[in-house]
Amino acid sequence: DKDPSVVFEAISTISFIGSEKMNGVLKLRLPEATDPEIKSKIIEAFGNAGNPSVLPVVLASTKEKSWKVRLAATKALYQLGGAEALTHLELMLNDPDTIVRVVANSIFYKETNKPEYFSFLIASLSDASKRARATAVDCLMTIGSDRCLKEITNSFANQEVDLQKHILSKMVGSKSKILYQCFLTMFKNSSEALRPNVVEAVRRAGIVS
Repeated sequence: DKDPSVVFEAISTISFIGSEKMNGVLKLRLPEATDPEIKSKIIEAFGNAGNPSVLPVVLASTKEKSWKVRLAATKALYQLGGAEALTHLELMLNDPDTIVRVVANSIFYKETNKPEYFSFLIASLSDASKRARATAVDCLMTIGSDRCLKEITNSFANQEVDLQKHILSKMVGSKSKILYQCFLTMFKNSSEALRPNVVEAVRRAGIVS
């Protein structure tokens, strides 16, 4: 379609379906795509489809100019290669964009459990880039340990309101035994305007009726 928004929605749907039957079509579409949003969605679709035959294409995308494409490639490489992809992902630990480094470090922590990768995620909670901080929150919540929740809670007061709301929405799904204490701390550190959101998060988490 000539309308980029239509193309984007079509590829997003293909990505959601996650069928490798569309890989051939997407491989033909990728070289002619100029919009980073569309290119990143194609790479995302490759990852969701799960067929490792597209690994060379995804690997080449780690050198793209756009951080969005490199980010999608980082995630897709891990989806397609698992622990075997770490060799290729070492490059992404030094990516020019923090958000890519955050995701790469979260992958390496998941596979190696080495503290330096976890420390990078914690440090990223105070990064100058808000999107990097949001990604660090998402990665830490995926890990889901009590320490992750504590670190996010400690950073809560210093985040922008929209990121604070994002943190609350993410914590709702946690099953941690310290979740209520985290909510209580965030409530104490919230503005009057945000406190109803904290109370609503507590209710949605099923801690109180």
